[in-house]
Amino acid sequence: MRRIWVALCLLCAACGGAVSPADQPGDIKITDAKGVANCALLGDIHGFNPWGGMFAAPGFRQARNNAIDEARRLGATHIVWSETTAVTVQAIHGAAYRCP
Repeated sequence: MRRIWVALCLLCAACGGAVSPADQPGDIKITDAKGVANCALLGDIHGFNPWGGMFAAPGFRQARNNAIDEARRLGATHIVWSETTAVTVQAIHGAAYRCP
């Protein structure tokens, strides 16, 4: 029985370690439509993570970080989030902008 608990704890630790620790977008600012009125739209961004249930919070953070990484690759300075989904799949959608 003890081996099962140890294995379960190791599994949970491994799953938690796979999630990016970055909770902040860094050099990218999160804003609303007014905040990007004079900015160039670079494109839509999306983040996705299939984990739900007890892994919903880390799954959502990973989805958000994936979308932020996509915006960073586009050269964005700002993000406007448009939609999030957290039923059985963690997904987030938004738009990436470059502002002067």
